[in-house]
Amino acid sequence: MSISGIVLFIAPSGRRAVEWHVWAMSRDEWIVMHLSFSAVFLFAAIVHL
Repeated sequence: MSISGIVLFIAPSGRRAVEWHVWAMSRDEWIVMHLSFSAVFLFAAIVHL
């Protein structure tokens, strides 16, 4: 989750991100992955409590 956060922090926004890829993933794919990992992390934290 921290790696995807760092990648999204340095990712360009708007139309500049259309052809932008890191490790064969577009900005939108990084956003989906970051949100998915965040949801799993939140679920695990709630179950742990």
